[in-house]
Amino acid sequence: MQSIFYPIKLKSQQLENKEILYYGMGIGMAGALCDFHMGKAITTFQANMFLGNTLKTELTQGNKEHLQYVKDGFNEMSKTLKGCTLKAR
Repeated sequence: MQSIFYPIKLKSQQLENKEILYYGMGIGMAGALCDFHMGKAITTFQANMFLGNTLKTELTQGNKEHLQYVKDGFNEMSKTLKGCTLKAR
């Protein structure tokens, strides 16, 4: 990489922040799902069915590591929401 501010060439590589993206996906999913569940819009059975159907490797194009980031994000967010008992397994 060369810049007008740095006349020397630097060996830099583009970083992929998919970990943050998938973690954030889990956080958003937990926020919405826990809100519906705690507001009695959906039952515990329905929430767990949603999680079981959604948290599969197809969500992350077969990447199990990325799926774990989604689960981790979900679980961390659900812990911070008072009254949310949902957990991604």
